[in-house]
Amino acid sequence: MKATTALLSDSLLALAATAPTPTQNKRSATSDCAQYGETTVGSYTIYNDLWGQDNGSGSQCVTVTGLNDSSLQWSTTWSWSNNPNDVKSYSNAVASFDSTALSGITSMQSTWDWSYTGDDLVADVAYDMFTSSTASATEEFEIMVWLAALGSAGPISATYSASGDAESIATPTVAGYSWSLYKGSNGAQTVYSFVPSQNVSSFSGDVYDFFTYLIDSQSFDSSQFLVSVGAGTEAFTGQSAEFTVSGYSIDIATGSSGTSSEAASSASNSAAVSTSSVVASSSAAVAASSAAPTSASSAAPSSTDAAVGTGSPASSGIAQPAGVALTSGVAQASGVTQPSGVAGPSGTAPPSGVARPSGFAQPSGGHHPPPGAAKPTGFPSAGKKPGCDVEYVYI
Repeated sequence: MKATTALLSDSLLALAATAPTPTQNKRSATSDCAQYGETTVGSYTIYNDLWGQDNGSGSQCVTVTGLNDSSLQWSTTWSWSNNPNDVKSYSNAVASFDSTALSGITSMQSTWDWSYTGDDLVADVAYDMFTSSTASATEEFEIMVWLAALGSAGPISATYSASGDAESIATPTVAGYSWSLYKGSNGAQTVYSFVPSQNVSSFSGDVYDFFTYLIDSQSFDSSQFLVSVGAGTEAFTGQSAEFTVSGYSIDIATGSSGTSSEAASSASNSAAVSTSSVVASSSAAVAASSAAPTSASSAAPSSTDAAVGTGSPASSGIAQPAGVALTSGVAQASGVTQPSGVAGPSGTAPPSGVARPSGFAQPSGGHHPPPGAAKPTGFPSAGKKPGCDVEYVYI
């Protein structure tokens, strides 16, 4: 018995000695507060991207922890005030891959686990993808897959109801979740936005399912080339915000054999968790799937001293009954006519010649620096958004 035990122990020791050890390229977390700061880890580039900072007052930093078993970990902290209808930033991770026709993609498997804390948050969490007619042409379509709509953040839409709500064109079930689909224009691209009926803080599925739905049910052209895939958060306004990505990955497979061009590096990178010091952490976490977006009769968003996203976030705006004056300070969306019989909120004058419905933060779509700003390397072409003097660079 003792001899057998000794022999087994020797065998285990020999096996342990020959077993490969995981590759861990340890590194310190990297923080960047520059307007167009970027950090590359594996095949991801994480952008700070404060393209709309001139529309408000505040600051933002992004911290990249690294890759751990091909899962990207990063976070952003921010505080923004003023002009609640304007996006200030889009901190996001962009995957590196060769532009490919949608018809040549077999899957886009992705996982994304995130949390949000902060006060009075108006923000969204979304995949942001662009397509064009060729691999190098100007982007023609923007496809957003929202995982959360916080506060009064709402999507672009071509039409709005009399009460001021964006009107969806369909309510599909895709990748196991229920969505409202919106379609509109940001002035440069046609934008499709999938907004969930409940916030999704832990997503695991095939992002290509959304393109399959558009191709099969919305006559989307499968010959369009996928040219950019980003994942991050658009910030409108809020204080002491901290958006934390505990794990993100996307694997874009192409060809009949499903050849993988996984964005994540195969090497494992582990590093101590670090956060930037610009904004302190705040109130309860925005975590698990929340209740469905509030109905059209909801009031303006209240303070998020309690957990944001665990209650009932607004989806595509806060509706106001016809014939009732709106609460002052409510953000509005551009490009549509003010509903008849509804008084506009005080202190929110729209651009010259543009009437706005009530109850919306400026619809998202496209993430772009102001005129004269240096164009970050690796970004596609510029365009214009209607109703403002901001030049956009799409990522």
